[in-house]
Amino acid sequence: MTHSLDHLPSAKEVGTYDPATLAHNFSDLHPPLTPRQAIIESQRCLYCYDAPCVEACPSDIDIPSFIRQISENNINGAAETILEANILGGSCARVSPTEILCERSCVRNHDAEFQPELIGLLQRHATDHMQFDSHPFKRAASTGRHIAVVGAGPAGLSCAHRLAMLGHQVTVFEAEQKPGGLNEYGIARYKMTDDFARKEVEFLLEVGGIDLQYGQRLGYNLELSTLHPQYDSVFLGLGLGASRALGLTGENAPGLMPAVDYIKTLRQTDDLGSLTVTKRCIVIGAGNTAIDMATQMARLGATEVTLVYRRGVEAMSATDHEQEIAKANGVRMGTGAQPDEILLDDQGPVAGMRFAKTIEQAGQLSPTGETIEIAADAIFKAIGQRFDNTSLADATAAELARDGERIHVDGMFRTSLPQYLCRWRLCETRPGSHRTSRAARQAGGSRHPSSARRPAGGRMNPTHVNTLSFPGKKNSGDSVVNGVDLSVNFAGIKATNPFWLASAPPTDKAYNVVRAYEAGWGGVVWKTLGEEPPAVNVSSRYSAHYGKNREVIGFNNIELITDRSLEINLQEITQVKKDWPDRALIVSIMVPCNEEAWAYILPLVEATGADGIELNLGCPHGMPERGMGAAVGPKPRPDRESHLLV
Repeated sequence: MTHSLDHLPSAKEVGTYDPATLAHNFSDLHPPLTPRQAIIESQRCLYCYDAPCVEACPSDIDIPSFIRQISENNINGAAETILEANILGGSCARVSPTEILCERSCVRNHDAEFQPELIGLLQRHATDHMQFDSHPFKRAASTGRHIAVVGAGPAGLSCAHRLAMLGHQVTVFEAEQKPGGLNEYGIARYKMTDDFARKEVEFLLEVGGIDLQYGQRLGYNLELSTLHPQYDSVFLGLGLGASRALGLTGENAPGLMPAVDYIKTLRQTDDLGSLTVTKRCIVIGAGNTAIDMATQMARLGATEVTLVYRRGVEAMSATDHEQEIAKANGVRMGTGAQPDEILLDDQGPVAGMRFAKTIEQAGQLSPTGETIEIAADAIFKAIGQRFDNTSLADATAAELARDGERIHVDGMFRTSLPQYLCRWRLCETRPGSHRTSRAARQAGGSRHPSSARRPAGGRMNPTHVNTLSFPGKKNSGDSVVNGVDLSVNFAGIKATNPFWLASAPPTDKAYNVVRAYEAGWGGVVWKTLGEEPPAVNVSSRYSAHYGKNREVIGFNNIELITDRSLEINLQEITQVKKDWPDRALIVSIMVPCNEEAWAYILPLVEATGADGIELNLGCPHGMPERGMGAAVGPKPRPDRESHLLV
């Protein structure tokens, strides 16, 4: 619906029109990983227990498990792990802002380690390459219940899929002629290509038991009062379908329209050249929709795109990553400017906009008295969405308690009318299809007696410990247990008990060591430190140790020294020892067989406050290519060599 721009030329009518360039501009923004890249990237993962990335994931996906499955080339297993938590995991992988969620929380996300695990791309790899003979999730026996779902967006579809799995029959009522909601109509075209939203819905529906009815718009040809008598329960998966108004004269002038309306048209067209394109345009807003609109207009061929926001850049809700995309496409960003007047030409269409400069003091925005004018052929407003109240205009809907624009729900997502459930945009402020899927999954399960949600991957209450602050729980590891004093004194190092963790992958980082202390371990030997640059480890980090009848009786640690930087390790050791003074902490080190290397690292480790230092002078396999682990074992005079070093 771009009739507001009908007076402007199409992309084909602009002199710079080039079909090949246009197609390239709307190709995949983030190309997928190749199979080899996916294997290599998956083997960087440390497979943390109670991983901070899982805590940061709005969908509760068991990230370490699916990445490990990719490393083992178990693509179907990885996909099933993802889809069990989020049936729309494919679109989530493409559009979720992983840079501020799971990847920001990754324990590898430090300057010294270059970058976090590429979780989003790995998730996409799994969901793109899965090959199931049939739908991976089976329906339970029929319950005889029939549930209505209003809205075929991410919330409604996720809820419908979970309800179908539980054995209910589901009918989904959708206002548009296609399902998918935000994924189908509201995502930048270059973020979700090749009609992926449609394909994902088709896969979801393979579970069976879900009927879709299109052209059914609540408040127009569908009412809540008619649904309740026919269905056992009703789930409201409504979106915020109306755009907020600027409140200025001339807002209905040709050339001014909501950004979401243009994006919807852009996503549905089969001919990019037929789209209206402006020479100069203004986008008002600071969220991801504003960024999507500005970037797409620049890619269509607009020569001057200006994004304007009333506050400072630090207040923009669009992520830094999204802002960089816009800048890379030539979008100019202006902040501290509030819409003041829509400028029209003599014939009535938009000619530009006047902005009042603003200043923010103590959280309050005030005009400075200055104004600026920006010429434009079109203005796109991306200042947020609101609920269309006509959707809840019938008598039954009017009884629903509201929290402002949102429908009020309790902890089980029930509205004030218990037979109606609601989740996400109508009752919550945080946008994003990744959050929608989890919320709807929970709501869908809340009507089923056996649907108590287990924590992702079997984990209970995962907690994220900041890299340089490890307060922990001081209630474990008592010296006296059942009247027996378990405290030990090992070579002058005191510990609450004799149960220690050896130098191995579980002691590779502060997060794991703190978890061990919380569980009651009396001491640890920190994973072997070495010189810079860090080593590159193998995967998997353990191998099986077999008995005489080939039964597994233990595990071998086949990892080399730590692959984390010396600086980060030293910082973490210092903080952990400070926070846990009653637990033993020995640091293992191994450097090349020369006095200079040992003289450099020993004072650094001593400064951490560790209780002791383990010197790896003769590791059996060592790292001979770096001269490490060769100080004793392979030498003919071990007593003389070790004496010289120590």
